[in-house]
Amino acid sequence: MHSMSVQLPSSAGHTMAGTIDMPDTEPVAYALFAPLFYWLSVHPRGGPGE
Repeated sequence: MHSMSVQLPSSAGHTMAGTIDMPDTEPVAYALFAPLFYWLSVHPRGGPGE
C-alpha cells in the first residue's frame, strides 16, 4: 500500500489536509470519509433539527 498526502483549500481560506491510501492492486471500489467537523463546531448539540 502506498499513501499520498493531499491539501485542499476552502473558499474561506482554510486548508483541509488528508491522506489517500492506495492498495498495491487495482481498487474495486472507492470510499470517502468526510466527518462534519464544521457542522459540529456550529451545532455542538448534534445533528440537523436540534
